[in-house]
Amino acid sequence: MIESSLTSHKARPVRRRLGCVLLFIGAGLLLMSMLGEWSSLGDLRTKRARVWEHFDRGLAERTRTLDALYDAAERKSGGNLRSLPPRQSMQSLFAITSARFTHGAAMHTPLSNWMLWALGRIHPAFGAVRDPSILLKRSESAFCGEVSYVLMQLARKAGIRSRHVGLNGHIVMEAWHDGDWHMYDPDFEVAPLNGTGSVLSVAALSRNEDLIRKAYGGKPGSQLSLDAVVRILTSREDNNFVSYPPGSQFEWKSQILLHFEQTSDYLKFIVPALFIVAGALMLSHRRKYLP
Repeated sequence: MIESSLTSHKARPVRRRLGCVLLFIGAGLLLMSMLGEWSSLGDLRTKRARVWEHFDRGLAERTRTLDALYDAAERKSGGNLRSLPPRQSMQSLFAITSARFTHGAAMHTPLSNWMLWALGRIHPAFGAVRDPSILLKRSESAFCGEVSYVLMQLARKAGIRSRHVGLNGHIVMEAWHDGDWHMYDPDFEVAPLNGTGSVLSVAALSRNEDLIRKAYGGKPGSQLSLDAVVRILTSREDNNFVSYPPGSQFEWKSQILLHFEQTSDYLKFIVPALFIVAGALMLSHRRKYLP
């Protein structure tokens, strides 16, 4: 009995220290999450626009949600996008999305989402921003996959069927209208046209190297050289077309990471709160048994 009492007495300082540590960590993480969520401190770093990009910082500041970006496209088109011909609606959506982002990785920071930032130290895929709502709220930069996904979601809002297209080194999207698929590449600001002014599909463009060079030429400062773009677009055997389920990312792993990101946007508050509760319980347990 005496030995048990001594053991309990020795354990109290350890419990107290652990409780203080949990309280400190929980309070710190909760403060970071609050500052990141409700202030500009959670915004991500903007990558400098390439010399040929039509990046509009004012547009980026005004369009922090998908609805706001869609409304901006409607104002640009001068009408209801659902009532306009899909070809015209897609041109407005494509132009507004191209002007909304610079080219660069949108990666979580400790303030935007400390959980994903920490997991991103293990593998960068966890730290990438994939959710359009978070991307628009926090970032003015995005890679090809993310900006194409934003354009996909805008097309869906306009009632236009769309799909993600993975090109083994680059990602674009296609929209279905006028009886065919049409390719839009908002990262490179390219919507390739044929001789009649109609936007080509990935399949049609892949068969014409001269059109590829014409559409993608004159864009210095790109990560991909023109020759690399030609190789990517003319290599048809490894293309990945994903149109189902509607609005899905271009591969299943990205879809899972998207859902995980959306869940972690709540967990970044819940986990610190649990730390605080656990720490408080440990400290209250100590006070209860003090002689």
